[in-house]
Amino acid sequence: MIKLRRTGISPLAATFFALLCPWCSFAKEPSPESIEKLLVVSQVQNQALAQIGKVSTAVDAIVNEAVNKQKLTPTQLIELQKKLPEFSKQLQKIILDELAWSNVKHSYATIYSQTFSQEEVSSLISFYQSPAGKAFLTKMPKILEQTSQCSLERLPSITQSVQKASTLFLKNLQSPPPKK
Repeated sequence: MIKLRRTGISPLAATFFALLCPWCSFAKEPSPESIEKLLVVSQVQNQALAQIGKVSTAVDAIVNEAVNKQKLTPTQLIELQKKLPEFSKQLQKIILDELAWSNVKHSYATIYSQTFSQEEVSSLISFYQSPAGKAFLTKMPKILEQTSQCSLERLPSITQSVQKASTLFLKNLQSPPPKK
C-alpha cells in the first residue's frame, strides 16, 4: 500500500485539482530554437510579406478616398496627380519599415511561444516538413484568396440585411412601447 505524505491537501482534493483545472497548464514551454524553426518551416515571413502588400493596398485606398472627398480646383488636381505617386512611395516605405520582418519577428515568436507548447511546436514542425505540410503551405494562399473572394461576394447581401435590421431597430426605438 502506498502511503501519502501529509501535505495538508487530501488525496481527493489533489486529484480533483489535477483533473478538473483546465487552466492549469503543465505543458513545457517551447524553446526559442524550436519557435525559430517553426517560423522558418511554416514560412511565416512570407505570410508577413503578403500582409504588407494588403496593408499597402488598404492605405492607398484610404488616401484615394480622402483625396476624392476634397474639393480641388483643376490646378490643384493637376498638382495632386504629379505629387501623389511620390507621396504613395513615402507611405509604402513607412509601411515596409514598420512591418519589416526584423521589426515583427520577435512579436511573432512571442505569440507562438505563448500559444503553443513544446510538444505542439515539435508536431507542427514535423507537419510542415512533411509532404502534406509542404502542400498545405503551397496551396493555402490560393485557398485564402478564394475564401476571401467568397466572403466579398456575400458583402452586398450582408450590407442589405444589416441596413434592414438597423432601420427596424431605429424605428422600434422611436415608437413608444406597446401598452399592456
